[in-house]
Amino acid sequence: MPHRLLSLHKQVEILNDNVMQHKKESKEAESKKKKEEKDRKLDEEIEQSFPASDPPSYSQPHNEPDEKEEDE
Repeated sequence: MPHRLLSLHKQVEILNDNVMQHKKESKEAESKKKKEEKDRKLDEEIEQSFPASDPPSYSQPHNEPDEKEEDE
């Protein structure tokens, strides 16, 4: 069916669907990009720590604020 025969309401609905799909794809791409960056940083830290036995600093256990208060 040619676009000129579609009602204005239907055209707006189609455009909204297209915009929503684009936003969803953009969010997925951004999420993938962030994960890849995080993985890259982790790989870099692991390479820099090799052959030392210490894991990357952010993976070290730490006391939560509530735990510190209970310990004191």
